[in-house]
Amino acid sequence: MKSSASWGSMLWQLALKELRVRYKSPALGILWAFAVPLCLSAVLAVVFGRLMPASIAGTPYFLFLLAGIFPWNSVHATISAATTSLQDNGRLIRQIRFPRQLIPWSIVAAHFTNFLCALAVVGGGIILFGAGGRPWLWMLPVAVMLQLLFAGGMALLVAAWQAQYRDIKYVVEVALLLWFYLTPVIYPASSVASHGWLRYALLSNPMAGLVGLYRTGLLGWEAAGMPAGVSPLMLLGVTLVTSVVCAWVGWRAFSRRAATLADFV
Repeated sequence: MKSSASWGSMLWQLALKELRVRYKSPALGILWAFAVPLCLSAVLAVVFGRLMPASIAGTPYFLFLLAGIFPWNSVHATISAATTSLQDNGRLIRQIRFPRQLIPWSIVAAHFTNFLCALAVVGGGIILFGAGGRPWLWMLPVAVMLQLLFAGGMALLVAAWQAQYRDIKYVVEVALLLWFYLTPVIYPASSVASHGWLRYALLSNPMAGLVGLYRTGLLGWEAAGMPAGVSPLMLLGVTLVTSVVCAWVGWRAFSRRAATLADFV
């Protein structure tokens, strides 16, 4: 029986393999993790610039977009890659006995490493130019940990489903597209959920909470664009609960199928 240190080493090796397969070098992965959200934010700022206010609580709309696009793009890429991760490593699963959770988690680790490097650049730039919410910087490590928890659970869930039901990857693609527009990335949450049940429906979306936490940490609470009546502690508490629930659901779904995964892949 291998030790947890051995499994940790295997997780890291699988993550490095993921980076090498997707990019010529790990440095290119970090570059794309930074360049893609930056370019996407610039395009969306041009497309939606006339529909949205030029600034939100004094923060330029481009920075508002950027602070939301970065976590969304990271989670989107993680879930997309994790969906087929078990199938892509079918030979490894059939030949070696090890915790199968390590495969989708290696996808999470690879994308998360790139995200952290890109976040350091973006966050440093925002703070350097004086647009950051310095009193709220403590929100960033909290958001990072909750994102890791949430993405890890979702990676296990979609990987297990795809291994058993081969068409799930197409459902995931459509769901992610719809999820993007249901999450206040390109618009402030206050513009669509200012009161009533809409406010609570929005808070039940884990990605809405994560985007709100990142915007708070990077830009300040007012620039997060949250609905009236939602406090920072409420946002933090609800996001914690939804992230833990998603992590637990993903773990349970995967554990129920772990013993028979070799038959599916």
